[in-house]
Amino acid sequence: MVDPRREAVLVRSSEGRFEDSTARVVRYQEQAGGRVDVQFSGNRQVFSYGPGKVDVRRDPVVLDLPADALVEIDGEVWRTVTEVRLF
Repeated sequence: MVDPRREAVLVRSSEGRFEDSTARVVRYQEQAGGRVDVQFSGNRQVFSYGPGKVDVRRDPVVLDLPADALVEIDGEVWRTVTEVRLF
């Protein structure tokens, strides 16, 4: 499994936006020419993505939040968040 505290795996959707797929990625392998092979949880098949379709981010900066801070994700406030990692 990918450690979401150290890496983020973003996969470009059919609409052209990158979506965070980290929680579903079991493993990935970067190949020559910018291709990335990805295996998702619950699936033995490995999907091969062309250049520009997968963005792997590493070594985030950790931002500790003040006790009274609120974090909003996709329009929803998450009240239990204690830190944010910026990739």
